[in-house]
Amino acid sequence: MQVPDELTKHALVSSGVSCEDERTLRMFSLAGELFLDELIEEARVVQQNRMQAPQKYQQAEGFSTGTREKRSVLLTEDIAVALQEYGMRLYRPPFVR
Repeated sequence: MQVPDELTKHALVSSGVSCEDERTLRMFSLAGELFLDELIEEARVVQQNRMQAPQKYQQAEGFSTGTREKRSVLLTEDIAVALQEYGMRLYRPPFVR
């Protein structure tokens, strides 16, 4: 996955940083790509561990244990656990719960 330089520039400008050097902008883009890749990989590991857990544990945690799907689906909870390993918390609006 590649983060476009335009997106990186927009994020930097909206946070109050002006960057005119293309090399520095590309460095920020690459750092963002690395972070997203690591985060997605960690969330995928969390999801696999959750799916391999016994049904009793999955039911206690509130996950559906009906039919086993063949495709993998990352849940917000999986991403939240992965973000906690980086010291970040994911807050969801109260109306989503």
